[in-house]
Amino acid sequence: MASIIKKLLVFFFLVLSFLNFLQAGQQKKQIISLPVIVQGNDSGFSDSLLHEDLELFVNGEKREIISFKKNERNLSRNSDLARDFILSFGFSELDGHLKRGLSYFLTEVLKPSDTLSILTPGKVFRIRVTVNKEGMAETVNEILDKECKDYRKRKLAFSKSLRNELRKILDVLADTSDKSSIYQVRRYKKIIGFLNSFPVEFDRFMKYSIVLNLHKFDNAVSDIRFRSGEKWWLHFHRRESGKLFSRIAKVIRDIDEYSSYSGNLFDQDLSPLLKRLKRLLYSTDFFPSKEIKERMLKWGIGFHSVIYTSSGDKGNLRSGHESSVYDMIFNSISRYTGGNSVYSVDPEDGIRQMINNTFMHYNLDFSYNGKIEEKKIVLRSKKVKSSDLNCPSRISQDYLKQIIANISLRKCSIEKLNFSKNIISFWIKEYKFLPGQDAGLIKVKLEVFSKDDNLLYQKENTLRSPVKELHLKIPFPINRSGDLKIRIIVIDLVDNYKTMDSILIKLQ
Repeated sequence: MASIIKKLLVFFFLVLSFLNFLQAGQQKKQIISLPVIVQGNDSGFSDSLLHEDLELFVNGEKREIISFKKNERNLSRNSDLARDFILSFGFSELDGHLKRGLSYFLTEVLKPSDTLSILTPGKVFRIRVTVNKEGMAETVNEILDKECKDYRKRKLAFSKSLRNELRKILDVLADTSDKSSIYQVRRYKKIIGFLNSFPVEFDRFMKYSIVLNLHKFDNAVSDIRFRSGEKWWLHFHRRESGKLFSRIAKVIRDIDEYSSYSGNLFDQDLSPLLKRLKRLLYSTDFFPSKEIKERMLKWGIGFHSVIYTSSGDKGNLRSGHESSVYDMIFNSISRYTGGNSVYSVDPEDGIRQMINNTFMHYNLDFSYNGKIEEKKIVLRSKKVKSSDLNCPSRISQDYLKQIIANISLRKCSIEKLNFSKNIISFWIKEYKFLPGQDAGLIKVKLEVFSKDDNLLYQKENTLRSPVKELHLKIPFPINRSGDLKIRIIVIDLVDNYKTMDSILIKLQ
């Protein structure tokens, strides 16, 4: 009996060891991919960074970089995978300029396979993308027009209150008719009261007027965080508060002047409060820039902004304190995430400028070590300054669980790629079926390269497959000898997932 128990224990130990071995093997195959942005030249990018120029540290431990790939995004270029677009808007009235810009985007940029979300000042809307672009434009315009009405009322109430406070304090500063000490004290108290209360109200106004915040951001990206394909965020900001900012600048000048001729009596009290008011015109503290940038970069979202003004204000397109605060925020997010900010009188012109640009980003892969823990990331380069090299600084424990769960899902795969007797053969497995249909939709690309990576042949075909596993045999398409590389690219159009495999061959 003891002998039987001993044999069973040995058996279970061997099974457990085998399972642990399998699990360890699976973990070694799990790859974590980090998006990386390199800020370099005027367009914000550098194309000279190589794999060997980098060092990766995870929780202080140097890790092997499995691959480092450069990718390009271009709005005018066809993409293998469906793209995800988020459009957000910072304005209180839908004008003709923006309508034309949106119409241009819907007809010239958006493809039927793409997804579209609209972030208004109040809500997030998922828009069904169809070939009927006029119908889509009407839907988007109706949403924006309706959503902006409430926003406009609240913003006007905000700005009216601020303008009233500014008018009152300007009247106080301008009235020098009464030279009595009693009036001087009253005026001083009113100035101190303004400097204490106005910054709080102005901070609330700024948070409200910029539209974006963490809650809205999380709602907007909840459906696309783990989707493959390009993710584009386009933010349209119309300058509407120039007069308000100019009025604040005048108040600052007048208080400065008042402080200069009032002597040292009030200077000790006024100075720190006045400095706080001055910082308001340039401060971005009201906006969670760091958190937004980190999340956008982590999920591979490129942020682009179109900052525009009315045609009657062409001369002040990039002038004034009003523009500088928002510009600093939008430029910072754009550069950090591999996008850009454009300035235009007409939003359509801004979109056209984006279409003419190509944006580069990288993906860095390293092996998952099997430990569910927070990962602190440090990426160093021998060529690029640390301030110009952007990648996620940490992966939280909860987010790591989501990453591992996502990469553990069964995805379309290429298996048993082989070349024999002038035939290229391979299996395609694990692709998804169309909803409600017993068939998958797969795009297959065949590419043949020379030894020095020159493309010699390329062909693609879209297949509707009613079977769970597809076995393809393709005659070698060209008459060539020497060392060649065959690459197969498969795109699961249902799951929006792309995979590839390649083999080296030698033909006599």
